[in-house]
This record gives sequence, C-alpha cells and structure tokens, in this order.
Amino acid sequence: MSFLDRASEMQHREPTTELEKVLRQYSWAGSSEVLDVVVDNYRVLRDAGLLEEAFLTAWSYQKWGVPNWDDDFCEFWFAHLDRAALLKAGDPLPPGDSFVVYRGVAGDGVARRVRGYSWTGDEGIARRFARLRVENFGLGNPSVYSAVIKREDVLAYIDPSGKNEKEFLLLPRKLTEVRIVEETR
Repeated sequence: MSFLDRASEMQHREPTTELEKVLRQYSWAGSSEVLDVVVDNYRVLRDAGLLEEAFLTAWSYQKWGVPNWDDDFCEFWFAHLDRAALLKAGDPLPPGDSFVVYRGVAGDGVARRVRGYSWTGDEGIARRFARLRVENFGLGNPSVYSAVIKREDVLAYIDPSGKNEKEFLLLPRKLTEVRIVEETR
C-alpha cells in the first residue's frame, strides 16, 4: 500500500486548505511524525504566517499525544507559538470565564501524564481516552481527572474542525483544582 493510499484511508474530515491536504498525508503516522513536519519547518511556516495554523492542524491529526516530547521541550515549543494566532486557527471558545476540563489517563509514573496539554470539556470523552490507553497500550490504572482552566489561559479550542472531542489545548501549569474524578483499579 502506498503512502498516499494509506493517508487517504484516514477517517478525518475532508481537508479544506492546501496546508490541511499536505498534513493529512502524514495523518496515519505516529504523533511525532505528524508534528515533525511543523517542527522541522517552523521558520518557513512562521515567516509565511502559517505556523500556528499548521501546528494546530497537525496537533488535531495526531492520535496518542506526544510521548517523545518532554516537559522542557513542550514549554519551549509552546513559548514560540502566538496564542492569538492559535485561538484564531481553532474553533471559537465556548462561553464562560473558566472551564471545567477532563483528561483520561492510564499507566503509572511518567506514562500516566496527568498534566498533559490536551483536555476535553466532556467527561465521557475523557473516560473513553482512559479506556483506549488500556486497550491500545496495555496500561493499567485508568482514571479520569478534572481541572479548571481560565479562559485567558486556553491556547486553542478544537471541536467541530477537529475530531469532535471538545479539546482544550492548554499549558498544564495553568490548571487549577486538579483532582481525580474516577479511578478504576
């Protein structure tokens, strides 16, 4: 099966821009490969005014997070993105000054990644992600966490333009009231 055939089989929405068409070709790949296109070309994308749109598109195509990005790299990378441009590239934020967000995790130690960058506004979606981490990666201890994020601390919101996951992209250090909602042992 060719690269383009495999990319065409993906179940994402149809691309609406030339950038999305290019990035969709990488959508079957692992998360690091999807985002590598953007990271490796960030200067060109930035100079063209496309960095945040490219990043958000690549981020929405990834499947399992960015396990190869450590916290220092994430902080470094997100510091180079313009929040206003990210918000513009995403979907409109829901109404409110703050949001209760949820994250489904599994595993122990570093693999658990409670303080990740992607959270959802839907507890059921977080529960599904916790189960998927058990089923797809054999991790134990699935749990759902909740937290509060202020509107001014949300980097982007991806919902109808992405995978309909009500995804809040945020800096984990900006979360407050992080607590476990559901734990399955």
